Amino acid sequence: MPRVTAPDTKSAAVNAWDCFSPGDLATDNPLDMFGGKHIGQLELTNMQISNMFPTHTYFHVQKWYARTNVVMRDALSEDVWHAWRQATVATLYIGQRPMTMRPLPELDGELAINHVVPAAERFSVRIWTNQSALRALLDLVPPPGRPEPAPRALIWVHLEGQQVIYPPDGSY
Repeated sequence: MPRVTAPDTKSAAVNAWDCFSPGDLATDNPLDMFGGKHIGQLELTNMQISNMFPTHTYFHVQKWYARTNVVMRDALSEDVWHAWRQATVATLYIGQRPMTMRPLPELDGELAINHVVPAAERFSVRIWTNQSALRALLDLVPPPGRPEPAPRALIWVHLEGQQVIYPPDGSY
C-alpha cells in the first residue's frame, strides 16, 4: 500500500447534500439519494457526479444530519409527520456495503460517524419507509388546485467531512 505524506495531499472540508420528498417514497422500493436525479438543481443537491466524488480523492465522512422545510400547522398533521419520520430509516452505503443505519429523527442533530469513501467508489444514502405511515402522511397533502398550494415537503441529508485530494499524476 502506498504511503501518503502531507506534502503529497491536500484536504478540504466538504458538506455534500441531497434531498428527497416523502412522495418520492410512494413505492415499496427504497430511495437511493446522491444519484443523478437532482444534479444541476442547486437548491436540491450540490453533487456534480452521480454517487461519487471526483477521481484522485477520497472522502472521510465524519458526521451526517438531516434538515427539512416542513412546518406543521396543526397537532394532527404534526402527529402524522412524527409517526412517518419514526417509521423511516436512512442507511449510508459505501459501494454495496451498508455502513450506518439510523431512524430519520436521529439525524435531527449531527451524528458523528467515521467512514471513508475511497477514490472512485460509489456511495449513497438509502431511505426506507413504512408504507402505511407514508400513506397517512400523503393523505394530509391538499388536492391539486388548492388556492394556496403548500410548498413541496423536502428533507435534505448532509454528509460532512474531509475530502483528501491526491496529485492527478498518481504519484502518491
